[in-house]
Amino acid sequence: MESKAEFDILMDVEVNTSVESSIDYATSKNLDHSKLIGILKSFESDGVLKLHPREKKHLALTSEAKEILKKGILSWKKDHLSND
Repeated sequence: MESKAEFDILMDVEVNTSVESSIDYATSKNLDHSKLIGILKSFESDGVLKLHPREKKHLALTSEAKEILKKGILSWKKDHLSND
């Protein structure tokens, strides 16, 4: 085992049986998410863990949506939707 992070991950999985969200886990352990995924995939390739990946959708506002929130929809439409 190369790092404390790897040891901690195995200990956490043993105690909790599973990790529901790798994003939440990485955040709670102050780990870079891509590093965590690399460790987990390495464990899986070594036969140490079995991963069951799930897709999680994330919503984020576009710059246009942020502008609408700031200016209001009518002002945004006036600025961006002209009757050329």
